[in-house]
Amino acid sequence: MKISKLCIAVFSLLFLYSCSSDKESTPGEDQAPTSPVPTEEVASPMITAGASEESSASNESYSDCAVDVHQHLSNGVNFSVGSATLLEVMSSTSDKSVLVNGHKGLSKVILMPPPETGDGSGLGANYQIDTNMHPSLVQAVADNSDKYFLAAGGAALNPIIHKAHIDRSAGDATAFRAEVKRLVALGIKSIGEMAVLHLSITGTHPYIVAPAFHPLYRVLVEEAAIAGIPVDIHLEAIDTKKHYSLKIPEDMPKNSEGVSCFKTVDGVGADRGLNPSEIKSNIMAFVKLLKYAKDYACNTVGDCSKSKIVWSHVGWDNTSDLNTTVVGDLMGNNSNLYAALKMLNSPGNCQSIENRPLDASGNLQAHWKSLFEKFPDRFVIGSDEFFGESADLTIGSASTQGSWDLIEKLPNELKKAFACDNPRRIYNL
Repeated sequence: MKISKLCIAVFSLLFLYSCSSDKESTPGEDQAPTSPVPTEEVASPMITAGASEESSASNESYSDCAVDVHQHLSNGVNFSVGSATLLEVMSSTSDKSVLVNGHKGLSKVILMPPPETGDGSGLGANYQIDTNMHPSLVQAVADNSDKYFLAAGGAALNPIIHKAHIDRSAGDATAFRAEVKRLVALGIKSIGEMAVLHLSITGTHPYIVAPAFHPLYRVLVEEAAIAGIPVDIHLEAIDTKKHYSLKIPEDMPKNSEGVSCFKTVDGVGADRGLNPSEIKSNIMAFVKLLKYAKDYACNTVGDCSKSKIVWSHVGWDNTSDLNTTVVGDLMGNNSNLYAALKMLNSPGNCQSIENRPLDASGNLQAHWKSLFEKFPDRFVIGSDEFFGESADLTIGSASTQGSWDLIEKLPNELKKAFACDNPRRIYNL
C-alpha cells in the first residue's frame, strides 16, 4: 500500500502510524454502488495537487503510453488501401506510420477507414478495409496488436446511411443493425469514421451528408451503447445560432488571396467541385442524437457511461463554426460527447485561425486552454494522418506533427490525460 505523500510531508513525525493505514483512492470509489438504476459516469474532476499519482504526476512522461485514436493507411490510390497492400505495409520495418508514430513517442494507434459514399466517387471504389472486413486485414491488425487497434464503419456503414438519406429513405434498420453487430463481433474499438457532414476538398475527396438524427444513426448509437464502444463522427459544424444555412463560398474561410478552398457543383471547369452551394445547419440534429444516445444507454442498457460519441477533427475548422463556444456548450449539456483533436503543424490555407488551439505563433490560445481545463476528461488526439507505401510522408508529417505538438503546449497536468488516460478509458484499450 502506497503512503500518501501529503501525510509524509505534514504528519510523518507525529502521525505516521495513522497515515500508513490510509486507503489510497481508486477509480470509481466515489460512484454509487451497482444497482438496477442506470449509472451515470462521474466526470473526472480537475486534476489538482494531492490527487492520486496516476492522475496528477504532472511531469510524468507520456511517451510510453500515448495513443492516437484516428489514423488511416493509404496505398496512394485515392487514399484507398487494399488488404494485400496493407499486409505488405504492416509487415515492413520501414513502414512510415511506424517511423512517424515511433518518432512522436506513440504507443498505440487506432486505424480506421475514412468515410465512404459507396458509389465509387469518394476516397476509392476499391477501398476494402471494412466493406467486406477482409479476414487478412483483421489478422494483420491482430498480428501487430502491440502497435495497432482497429475501428470500422467508414466503408461498410457510412455508405448505407448516406444512400438512405440521398434516397429520402429511413433505410433497412434490420439489415443495418445486423451489419453493425457483425463489425462489433470482430472486436473493433470504435465505429468510424462516420460522416454527418464531410466537405469535399479535391476531386477524389467526397462530399458526404446525412442528418445526425437519421433513423440509421439512431440504430448505430444503440448498438454502440450495447457494445460500450464509441462512435467517431466527422461533422463540419454549421451552427444553428449563427445561420440557418451555410453558403459556399460566401460564408467560408478564405485563403490569403481571398478565395475559398471548397468548390461547388455550380462551378465551371476547374472551379467545379462536389459540394452544394448551400448546406443547412446541423448542430441541432447532432444535439438530438447525443441526447437520444444517452437516454438509450441510461434507460435500455442500464449504464449511461456506455454512450460515447467522439467528435473527430476538433481544432481543424473549415466553416468558422467549430469554435470553443459551440464545443463547450455541447459538452456542458451532453456528458457523452468527447472530442478528438486534430491540428496541422501550420495553419491550413482556408482554416479558421481563431478556432485553432494554437495561434499563428504556436502558443495555446486562452479560450482553448479554458475549454481543456473545464473538460479534462473529454479530449484525445486523433491526427487523421494517412500512411502507406506510396504516401509522400516523412517524420514531419503535417497532421501527426501538428496534433501531437499540441500536447507539448498543454498544462502539465493535462498532457498525460489527453495522450494516455482519456483514450484508454474512452476506447477500452
